Amino acid sequence: MNWQSYLFFLCVGVVGLSACQRTNELSFSEEKMVAVMADMQLAEASMQRLTKKIKDTLSLRYYDEIYEIHDIDEAALKQNHAEMDRNPKLAKRIYDAVKEEIRKQENE
Repeated sequence: MNWQSYLFFLCVGVVGLSACQRTNELSFSEEKMVAVMADMQLAEASMQRLTKKIKDTLSLRYYDEIYEIHDIDEAALKQNHAEMDRNPKLAKRIYDAVKEEIRKQENE
């Protein structure tokens, strides 16, 4: 093999590897994700003592309200959760921010 063949395969390899690199593929911003997740945590906490049947019905209403307030849909939220599953650093950053947001709201 000559040097041109090596160069060709090197270029193909570099392009291939760069195409495999993932970027942050959230369907909406981290800030919005933090706000959505904080609202969902607060909604869940408010329903802790309810019966399962009432909780199931009420949670659907709460989630629909949260989607409307933040102008998102369930598919976008699921996409963000899937991205967080693939990216532990992103997930930690968002979960830490959610905890901080809930602490702020508790102190208000």
